Amino acid sequence: MDNENSFYTIMRGVFAGCGVLFVLLLALFLLTSLTTGQSLFAPEIVQLFVTLFQISTAVFGGLAVFMLFLAVFTKKKNPALPGSMVVKDNVLKYEYIDENGRKKKKTFSLKNIDAYLNERGSMDIILDAVLSKNDPKEKPNIRSLMIQFPKKEKKSLAILYKEDPDTYNRIASFLDRISVKDVRDLQDHLPRYVHQQDLLDQGEDLVRELKRRRMATDDSEVKAGIDAVNDRISEMKTLILEGGNNDKLRKLYSYYVPMLTEIIDNFVTIESHEGIENDPKAKEKLMQTFDLIGAAFETLRDKQKEDEFDQLEATAQTIEALLKQEKNG
Repeated sequence: MDNENSFYTIMRGVFAGCGVLFVLLLALFLLTSLTTGQSLFAPEIVQLFVTLFQISTAVFGGLAVFMLFLAVFTKKKNPALPGSMVVKDNVLKYEYIDENGRKKKKTFSLKNIDAYLNERGSMDIILDAVLSKNDPKEKPNIRSLMIQFPKKEKKSLAILYKEDPDTYNRIASFLDRISVKDVRDLQDHLPRYVHQQDLLDQGEDLVRELKRRRMATDDSEVKAGIDAVNDRISEMKTLILEGGNNDKLRKLYSYYVPMLTEIIDNFVTIESHEGIENDPKAKEKLMQTFDLIGAAFETLRDKQKEDEFDQLEATAQTIEALLKQEKNG
């Protein structure tokens, strides 16, 4: 509610209250007149009625002014957040996209996170950010929790939500995930949880990039290859949370899959401008890369094949060399 609406709401309440007060005093004096037999219009009765009404109205008006001042002060201290994000102590609310692509909201408890912050003062979280409280004595909420990114000024989560809702939702989603961990668990395993979430987020970013490229091609085999890679990335979520070989998976996400997206881009460019029949090797190289990526994922799924992961490096370097050669050519 803004200041103007607050003023009109309070003033309507004042007039309504005065009306009710007038009716009640009139009923009281009428009842007194009937009981005592004294005329309601006697000068002393009228004067008493007027005096009591003035006093009551003055008190009522003073309360209204105080309420208006309080509303304005609260508005300045706690400006409204955009959207429907509610400010509430000890909980945090965020938006996420479910498996069906629908936007939903979720609220979770900050009890364990607050206990960790009270003990440690700050918390290293995803995106290389640091979470803390503006005042250790404050209860945690979207305004009192502060976030600081590398080489950036510290700001509240409320400001982050206003400036960058996607980043806010990503951070809140991570905090939701670790909110069920007690303080001891967070002290012992927080770096691992951060590492896992970074990989999960990186995987989701890659899926979005690959889906965008899927829409840009008409080749059914390429579409099927992209779908297969996205399926493998989804399967990796379980491996990540179980604490598999995340270092190799990070290399796969940071090196192999980005290389694949670059090859897909080259293929799409040739397909749309020159026609793939003019450069049949472009598709051959792309399908070879799909096989490489598939084999890399397979080695991570099967612990007995993990040693084969490094053997794929030579093939990846060959493909990368061909990419550089094409760029320079």
